[in-house]
Amino acid sequence: MQKKRIIFIVLALSCISSNFCMDEAKNGLKRSRSDEFDELDSQLADAFMHGHLHRVPKLLQAGADPDVYIDDTQPVLVYASIKGFYSPCKFLLEYGADLNAQDTSTGNTALMEASQCVLHQE
Repeated sequence: MQKKRIIFIVLALSCISSNFCMDEAKNGLKRSRSDEFDELDSQLADAFMHGHLHRVPKLLQAGADPDVYIDDTQPVLVYASIKGFYSPCKFLLEYGADLNAQDTSTGNTALMEASQCVLHQE
């Protein structure tokens, strides 16, 4: 329960903070997507789905898209917030994950999901 509250706070602060932006290294990753990057994106989604969270930082550093979707329906940030994955949420945000990305089946964002998790556990 504590991790879900922390995720909610991190996401909420990220939404209101005007200083929360990508650093120089991440700006350099903005280039056209290729098969190499598609493979990294696939590996990032798989890392979340199979609980290999230790791989997330390296995949993001290698250029994986922080806005990749799992099964074309759920952004990894939304998935991470539902599961209570604090560190991966933080890494995704640091690498520019879109806070407004929505789960295509529910329409919920990561912040909405995190707030629901906190409310249902109290």
